[in-house]
Amino acid sequence: GAGAAGAASGTTRLSIPLSDAGADLSVPACATYGGTGGADGVASLAGQPKPLLLGYRRFVEPVLEDPARLIYRVHHGAAISAIVAVRDRGVSLTANANVANYAALQAASPGAGTYTPCLAEGCVRLGATPSLVTVDARGDAGGAGYSAGTPASLANKLITGPGGISAAMIAPGAFGDWPVGEAGLYLRGGTVAQALDAVAAGVGGWWGVTRLGLFTGGRICAPEGLPPAWDIQPWMLRQPPAEAGAPDPPRWRATVGYQVLGRVMTGED
Repeated sequence: GAGAAGAASGTTRLSIPLSDAGADLSVPACATYGGTGGADGVASLAGQPKPLLLGYRRFVEPVLEDPARLIYRVHHGAAISAIVAVRDRGVSLTANANVANYAALQAASPGAGTYTPCLAEGCVRLGATPSLVTVDARGDAGGAGYSAGTPASLANKLITGPGGISAAMIAPGAFGDWPVGEAGLYLRGGTVAQALDAVAAGVGGWWGVTRLGLFTGGRICAPEGLPPAWDIQPWMLRQPPAEAGAPDPPRWRATVGYQVLGRVMTGED
C-alpha cells in the first residue's frame, strides 16, 4: 500500500522514501474561483475556494458570487438535493420556483423578501440586498457511494470526488460500522484528508489504508463491547500483581454538539 515519494542514489546506497496511499488525499477539497465573472466569481474572489456542501447543514453562510445579481453559492461541482431555507438575519425568505441552470438564475427576477433557487448549480438568487444571509441546505445530490448524507457516504464522496480516487480502491465494508444518521460537512478550503479527519472525529471513528492500499475506516468501540485479547491466569505471573493506584474519577458531564449551526446568530445579528 506504499508508494515511492522519490529516490536518491549514491555510490553505495539507494534511498527510496515511502508514503502510504493515504497521502494521495493531501489534495485540496475545494476548487478555486478564477474571478472572471458569472459562476467563476468576481475578481475579488480569484484564488479563493469555492464552497463544498455534503449532507445537511443549517445556517451556513453562502458565498456572494455575483454581487450585481445577488447570486450566492452553497455548493460547487454538482447539483444539490435541496435548499431547505434561506434567512436574512434569521428571518425566513419566501422560495420561488427552482430554475434549471445558471443562465436562468441570472435572468430571474425574485421580489423583495424572496429567493430563487437553482439546485443544478447549488446557488440561490435573492430579491433584495440582505444584512446577513444564511442557508439551510442538503448538499451534493449523488455519486458513487453517496446517499442521504450519512457519515460513511460523506467519506466515500470525499475519496471518489475531490480525492480523485477510484471507488474500486475503497475496501469492501469500509466505514460500515459508522452511524447511519444524517450528517453534514460545509467546506471552504482544506484538504480531503482534513475533511475525512473531521467526519471521522464526529463519529468516534478513524480512517486509513490497508496493506493492499485500499481505503477503509471504522469506529472506536468501548472496551467492554469487545472480547478480551488475552486471558491472564495466575500461573502466568512471576509474582502477585500490584495495585495500580486509585482509579481516575468518573466523568460527570460531557457536552455533545447536535445540529451544529454554520453561523451562530448573536443579538446584533
